[in-house]
Amino acid sequence: MFLEKSVLVSGGTGSFGQKFIKHILDTDNPRKVVVFSRNEANQCEMAHEFRGYANNLRFILGSVTDYERIYRALNGIDYVVHTAALKVVPKAEYNPIEVMAVNYEGTRNVINACIERGVKRAVFLATDKAVMPVNLYGVSKAAAEKVWMEANYLEPIFSSVRYGNVMGSRGAVITKFLAQRERGEKDYEITHPEATRFWVDFDEAIKLVLQSFEDNPGVVLCSKTKSFKVRDLIKAIYLRADLKVTGLREGEKIHETMVNEYEAQRAVEMEDRYRIFPPYSYEDSILYDKEHGVPMQKAVTSGDFLNLMNLEEVREKVNKYVERLNE
Repeated sequence: MFLEKSVLVSGGTGSFGQKFIKHILDTDNPRKVVVFSRNEANQCEMAHEFRGYANNLRFILGSVTDYERIYRALNGIDYVVHTAALKVVPKAEYNPIEVMAVNYEGTRNVINACIERGVKRAVFLATDKAVMPVNLYGVSKAAAEKVWMEANYLEPIFSSVRYGNVMGSRGAVITKFLAQRERGEKDYEITHPEATRFWVDFDEAIKLVLQSFEDNPGVVLCSKTKSFKVRDLIKAIYLRADLKVTGLREGEKIHETMVNEYEAQRAVEMEDRYRIFPPYSYEDSILYDKEHGVPMQKAVTSGDFLNLMNLEEVREKVNKYVERLNE
């Protein structure tokens, strides 16, 4: 797909950005991959780690809040993956202006720069927390996803993917719990005894983005993945763990939603993903093929009993995750 093409990844020094960039460098032989981010320390570390790809990799310091900078960075770019965002829920609650500036206004800047630079396709990384949001991070990403998709009125090149927290990404709970086990700790904090989350691997997230590039503009692709109880994740890591319930944090849900009941009315279920169609066609030339897939009947939530893994399934996932870490 990216053979001899130029790709820009905003927030490219993040956990997903680095995994995605390595994947396409290894498999697609792009002409150039531009890493656009505002953290110079992370760029230096990534440049060292990716030194074997130096001929194909470029690093540009800048923030998506600076339109001129992202406009310059998109010169000659064919494809864009927009991952840049402020993501930590508690931090977002106490820094609303900065969060809206990066997550919402920054996304608008990327949209306008993509159109002005003639980018061929652009994919936005949304989140399950943007579905029926209860925190500012979710609100900012919901608004960003909306303007991203509506930009197809101006130029039909924009699509979006939606998934939960990726296991192994910065701040992921599995990393925290494994570190506690390594230290021999027995007390593990949990915010709610029934809290559930979707399990998403990097490979699944990367596959979803690649599928989005090949799908129609205006379509939201959602991860079709199993969910787990956080307490089962802890027990899968350390069976004799003592759980301490601390209470939900500000802006935290008990269960997450991937597709809400209103979106389900215009969505289909595929073998490995959900496809949400726009409520209307952005232009006559775009045909939204709904014949492939099963019409959805209800919302998709992490708390759905039919979607939840049992303890043994979670333990198997954890073991495979640890095996990959040790490879």
